[in-house]
Amino acid sequence: MIDPQLQTLLDRQAKGPYRNLFAVPLEEALAEVRGATPRVAAQSDWDGQIRDRTVPGPDGEVPIRIYSPPGPVQGQAPGPAQGALVYFHGGGWVAGSVDGSDGLCRSLAGILGWIVISVDYRLAPECRFPGALEDCYAAAQWAVTNATNATNSTKAGELNCRPRVAIGGTSAGGNLAAAVALLARDRRAPGFNAQILIYPVCDSSLDFPSFEENTAYLNRDRMAWYWAQYVQSEADKRSPYAAPLRATDFRDLPQALVVTAALDPLRDEGEAYAERLRQAGVAVTGLRCEGVTHGFFSMSLELQQSRDSLREMQKLLQQC
Repeated sequence: MIDPQLQTLLDRQAKGPYRNLFAVPLEEALAEVRGATPRVAAQSDWDGQIRDRTVPGPDGEVPIRIYSPPGPVQGQAPGPAQGALVYFHGGGWVAGSVDGSDGLCRSLAGILGWIVISVDYRLAPECRFPGALEDCYAAAQWAVTNATNATNSTKAGELNCRPRVAIGGTSAGGNLAAAVALLARDRRAPGFNAQILIYPVCDSSLDFPSFEENTAYLNRDRMAWYWAQYVQSEADKRSPYAAPLRATDFRDLPQALVVTAALDPLRDEGEAYAERLRQAGVAVTGLRCEGVTHGFFSMSLELQQSRDSLREMQKLLQQC
């Protein structure tokens, strides 16, 4: 049964059932999904610091937005933050932006006390796999290099925080976070203190039981369409950097929080990924949120399930 609070939000946003996106021109389908991404309302009274900049990427500069949490005393400059969370937005790899995630990232910075770095990675189908992944990887590595300050390191970086970096995201952003963690390990690059995967896309098969059970907000046809925009070939769909559950080795990855929604088609693959991490000796907290659909976290942080997720995020980051 769907949570009454969430049902109210869905009713407010409803435009009818999703159309078969294969049956309309690509431009029309993209306009639909890029205009319909749910977003947490921005906090007009938020008094942290926000700045936009770019960081070097594999094919040019990658735009990021940096949210520094408010200082302990109103009117004073913020002191060193507890760490930096690199956030990758959702949107099926084809939609979403730093603007669309602005309210959520402000809230996360204020609640967690961590700097939040929102990454404006390139979108499909204009830029297909692995373009978005490489952008996210570059931004995450930049954060690792710069997450130091003069009080706790002999080398001062640009980010005024303790030298702790977590990566995370929602949906396709959770997919990118898991893939960035795998990529950093396999390239023997600096790793991360934690990964936060919120209803992540973990596999390309679309054959888990939860796809049969849950079709109201997201369904198999829509996910197939997203995959068709993102990857260039069947081989790409089998790559662990596109579908992290396809990895053969899950050892030496960051501790993880994996949040799933009970009424989400992606529920089972997210929970399967959490289990594979556990079997490999990775510390994992799994949280299944009852009564909610895919996208609930990005819709409202006032939902009880969103607050539960935030509490688990705080616990994980405190352990870093």
